[in-house]
Amino acid sequence: MTDKELTQIVNDIQAGDINKAESIVSSFTGLIHRNSYIDGILDEDCVQELNTKLISCLLSFKYEIESDIQEFLYLE
Repeated sequence: MTDKELTQIVNDIQAGDINKAESIVSSFTGLIHRNSYIDGILDEDCVQELNTKLISCLLSFKYEIESDIQEFLYLE
């Protein structure tokens, strides 16, 4: 995904596009699940909290240059 495409997706999410938000959340599902295991058991509360935090961060993210979004999401 290019900086320009990712920037457009974040702009769409901030404008209220639910489908784009679902797309980003689904692309991070593996990472979220990997970080939600506690003592070898998937903690569903942790999964929900991380998903909520991801959406919250995307909604509040402000960037000055397009590459900021790549750095914010650790995609570089």
